[in-house]
Amino acid sequence: MSKRIQKLHEQIRQNEANAFLLSNPNNMYYFSGFTGEGYVVIAEDRQVIITDSRYEEQAEKETDGFEVTSVQIGKHDELIKRVFGGIGKMAFEAEDLNVAKLNQYKKICPEIDFIPTENVGKKIRIVKEDSELEIMREAARITDEALELGLK
Repeated sequence: MSKRIQKLHEQIRQNEANAFLLSNPNNMYYFSGFTGEGYVVIAEDRQVIITDSRYEEQAEKETDGFEVTSVQIGKHDELIKRVFGGIGKMAFEAEDLNVAKLNQYKKICPEIDFIPTENVGKKIRIVKEDSELEIMREAARITDEALELGLK
């Protein structure tokens, strides 16, 4: 399990939840590597990407250790019940998940207690890992070189 996922698990526990529903594309990418559209569910025992058939192959290529599940026409509710089933308490990104979608999920899974959170992913992303710092240093070095060449 990656350090990023471990940090998110800490937030899941702090929010007294059993899973986290990521809907912000930046957070989805940060925690899973997936750049397409959909949702990411992180639970203690599994990690799931919910997308549609346009992004299914992409999700499988971009991620490692994630179950990729694709919404089929007319089977959305069935898929949500299967993925969310048994979770009990689901933290979600209140700043990103729209009210209509939240209400839809509450209707499909009335047994789940949805717990709003604010900026959880952003707060984790703000503290850079060593690999991220190295990439930033390299980008700055390249920018400096390009600027020097441009000024000649």
